[in-house]
Amino acid sequence: MPSPRKILFVSPETPSPAGTGGRVRSWHVLRALAQKYAVTVLVLNNEGLEMDAELGRFCQLVIRPPALPVPTRRPSRWHSLLKTAAVLAFPWRQNWEILASYAGQHCCAPAHNGHQRSRRMLSALLSIEIQLTARRYTPPPMPTLYLQNAARALCRDSVVRIAQERYDVVWVEHSFCHPVVRQLFPASQNPLLVCDAHNVESELQRRCIALAHTPAEARWFALQSKLLQRVETNAFRSSVLTLACSEGDRTLITQLAPGANVRILPNGVDTDYFRPAPIAHPSPTPTLLFTGNFGYKPNSDAATWFIGEIFPHIKSSVPDCRFLLAGARAQAVLDALPGRPRDVLCVSDPADIRPQFKSAWVYVAPLRAGGGTRLKILEAMAMERPVVSTQIGAEGVPYKAGEHLFLADSARDFAAASVRLLQTAELRSRLAESAARFARENFDWSVVCRRAVAALSEVMGASHRIRAVSGAGLLS
Repeated sequence: MPSPRKILFVSPETPSPAGTGGRVRSWHVLRALAQKYAVTVLVLNNEGLEMDAELGRFCQLVIRPPALPVPTRRPSRWHSLLKTAAVLAFPWRQNWEILASYAGQHCCAPAHNGHQRSRRMLSALLSIEIQLTARRYTPPPMPTLYLQNAARALCRDSVVRIAQERYDVVWVEHSFCHPVVRQLFPASQNPLLVCDAHNVESELQRRCIALAHTPAEARWFALQSKLLQRVETNAFRSSVLTLACSEGDRTLITQLAPGANVRILPNGVDTDYFRPAPIAHPSPTPTLLFTGNFGYKPNSDAATWFIGEIFPHIKSSVPDCRFLLAGARAQAVLDALPGRPRDVLCVSDPADIRPQFKSAWVYVAPLRAGGGTRLKILEAMAMERPVVSTQIGAEGVPYKAGEHLFLADSARDFAAASVRLLQTAELRSRLAESAARFARENFDWSVVCRRAVAALSEVMGASHRIRAVSGAGLLS
């Protein structure tokens, strides 16, 4: 019996059955691939180490960078200032590695210990530095830079093993991983490349321009969009198969890379995991729920917009209602508001998101930006909670407005739809039952992932013809 074909599955984050949408999608796709192929997983970070044992149950090997050593002594202030000056003066040294590290540390992380002013100054300097150097050079976009740093931290044995192993396919999660993967393989190898595009990242950054609070932030999003567009064009052109989450994303991908082989692989939901308890009565208090990773700009913007402009309209009609915000970094959203709004609750970084649905009467998805398809809506539907969403929040899945969910884009329309559901129990029940049936029949992960395996089998079977015609492959 011939041995199964080998796949190197590359992910910027640890696949997991629970957590952020990207990790969940990667988990279910990975499990489906491992049922047919011999899969090695390369994770380009050190978060989610507790999942390695579980990944090892169905994968051949899990590779990731070693943990960074803990500094034994804090450097002096003058040493830090001189190092920072050197980074700003020579940002291209070490392949932008230190600049990316500083940008991640000072531009993305919250300020602590009273250093808000110095942090803001350094963040501004780093942003200006990247803007200026991008006019003369072409630095990678920030997500790619972080991953390149992680790849350089891989131990030598892992790098040698990856380079020498004869993988039939390299499966890349997220388009911005593509430059990192190219660096890991010698020119003599040319495995087939598959790109699972969770989002069209350049379009996602472009949409975030409208959410920017300052002109500098808008310029930052515009620059990242431009840099990501170059990376994505190369990734999609090099791939024998690109998976898009929605028809809209497929259109964007073919505009960037005409002739690319693009198939739609929508996001899904684990309908066994996301299923309400046999007795799951909502709270006696009318409760609206929004879940997600609030370190993600579109989610934090949606929560802020809902609290500031939609929730007051709802309160005027349903005075006793409350809003529950639940998910990773949810507390940061409330901390950033000028005052703690009344009747707004927060559950930050829960180990299990499902209990938060128990009290909810209505699930809201007030997104004004984003890409791909939103797992959070499918999860709410599987948990039998009626949904109100914006058009952007619900794009990518053929929902029927009024049958599976309510759609509204203005603050007043969104509030009116939410109030209608809060005040009508029969309507909530009918909408929730229809939506749950729709999600379970069409978007269970077992159904969705069969499409991924079938598409891969097809391109692997035709690989010689594809290479001969288009020259597609990892290093082409």
